Amino acid sequence: MSVSQRFIGNSTRARRLQYGQQGGGQHFPLTKSGESSPKNHNHFYNIEEVPVPKQVELSVGDFEEIRRELTERRFRLITSEEVQKIIREKSLKASRPREGREAGFVYRANGLTVTVWTTWLIDYARMARSDSGWVVIEGLGEKGERKYFSHPIHRTKGFVQKLVYYARLARWRVKNRPPCLKCNQFMIITSGKALKSRYWTCSRIMLHEDRERAHLSWDWGLPSEALEYVKKERKPRAKRRAHLKKEGKSPRPAMLSRKTWQDSRRVTLS
Repeated sequence: MSVSQRFIGNSTRARRLQYGQQGGGQHFPLTKSGESSPKNHNHFYNIEEVPVPKQVELSVGDFEEIRRELTERRFRLITSEEVQKIIREKSLKASRPREGREAGFVYRANGLTVTVWTTWLIDYARMARSDSGWVVIEGLGEKGERKYFSHPIHRTKGFVQKLVYYARLARWRVKNRPPCLKCNQFMIITSGKALKSRYWTCSRIMLHEDRERAHLSWDWGLPSEALEYVKKERKPRAKRRAHLKKEGKSPRPAMLSRKTWQDSRRVTLS
């Protein structure tokens, strides 16, 4: 979800489809559902969702902590002028009414941009009524390049710490963008088999002696502490996917339920 796609808010449709929400805590453990819904082979279930823990209210102090943690790491607040400029240039139109301008932060390095969406409404000095935090990595639109979307970061216990940690992980990946071992050019983000899975690749085969593509794991070079963290985050989701598959249900990541800004110049047939 880029600056031009997102700006403010998140679709409430995902919550209507919810089978639950992700848990919180210092290490952000996820718990297993105590109940199961009837089998329905034509229904989608959000693999990021488990029974809903209590949503916490964000205070001005919480937002200031997010701002401090991110600005110390050279993120900067997206300005209102930037938002309006992109809306004008791309003729964007909101897919639904918006509460106000959401605070987003950006960090750029090595041709990649990290965007962090906080759910905090700057104009009203409060959080949005219904939203999740997101962290996104996007490039300059090289051929074949894909964006990375984090899983939704729900406003439950530990939200501030988790949002900041996801931002730190994204920043590390961008700052340490790997060069191809075959041609020494920056590798690009490519989709894996799963909708949100990503890996690093280089398709400049004419520059490669063996004329083969080069690939690296998305976790390439992560510090051991960070690698342990992402493994703990993925484990409950993997169990959730296996559980849904066993019941004959199709997992539906939240990013498919999210409504984004639309190009108002697009013409559709009635």
